Amino acid sequence: EPTTPRLVDTLSTKQEVCIMTTLREKMKQDMILKGMAELTQKSYLEAVTRLYKYYNKSPAKLSNEEIRNYLLHLKKKV
Repeated sequence: EPTTPRLVDTLSTKQEVCIMTTLREKMKQDMILKGMAELTQKSYLEAVTRLYKYYNKSPAKLSNEEIRNYLLHLKKKV
């Protein structure tokens, strides 16, 4: 039978989404200030979203080792 998510899990997920939204907005603003093309901005934001989905947590909370492992995963896919 399916289990109902605990309140703590739900809050944690909502917090992750909020953190991710804030980081995404800051990243977008930084790219605008650097004069990056809109298509480049879109590509970068999509890449960060894929990183988030791979680990299911905010990129800000990833360790250097996790990022390294993700990059190795991408290289192996090619």
